[in-house]
Amino acid sequence: MGIKSIRVKNLLSFKDFAIQNFSDINCIIGKNNVGKSNLLKVLDFYFKALINESPKNLQLHSNYSNHGEISIVFDTSRLEDVIRTNKDRSSYQRHIYKSMFKSELDQWEYLFRKTKRKDYLLLR
Repeated sequence: MGIKSIRVKNLLSFKDFAIQNFSDINCIIGKNNVGKSNLLKVLDFYFKALINESPKNLQLHSNYSNHGEISIVFDTSRLEDVIRTNKDRSSYQRHIYKSMFKSELDQWEYLFRKTKRKDYLLLR
């Protein structure tokens, strides 16, 4: 699962910063004082907060606002391909599949029950 886009508002050196439509990243380059380290600090903060680990608080960019924002959009297409095509799914893969495609599974279950009811009515 890769990151599709990142947006950071009012944190560290970022007033309103966004990276859109990038593929796999393995290197961040740029001139001095453009925010490379701050981007890594923001990502570290985000992922530590996801796993309930206590991250260091990030300093706000503006003293006139009382909050900052981090938005990350993930590209799940590769994960979806692996989960849908792998025949020998582990319990973890089944859990991910059920979590990601719950609405799709609910639709299939509804259609299956509806079809089963029709078959039952036809047999009577």
